[in-house]
Amino acid sequence: MLRMLALDVDGVLTDGVIHLDAEGHEHKRLHVTDGLGIRLLLEAGLRVGLISARRSVAKRAKELSLPFAHMAVRGEKWQCLQGELLLKGGGGAPRPVRPYAR
Repeated sequence: MLRMLALDVDGVLTDGVIHLDAEGHEHKRLHVTDGLGIRLLLEAGLRVGLISARRSVAKRAKELSLPFAHMAVRGEKWQCLQGELLLKGGGGAPRPVRPYAR
């Protein structure tokens, strides 16, 4: 049974485009139906959260009241986080997980 869903943001919840304003702040387009889907999963009892190499979606994670949102995750930090999330979310011993790569 699925107990937890950890989502990347760029290209998964966005169209992959990063907009920079005049001050250099990043802005991304997030679709409201993704937020609705996440809300429905949370209401069904799943732990849903975000993992991103960037920090620009922290506000959206807070708006959705996600149980976890890990920003600026790269390299060794990503590897450590995998085991931690598997132990908390799925119960039992962690199994290898590889990030999806195109």
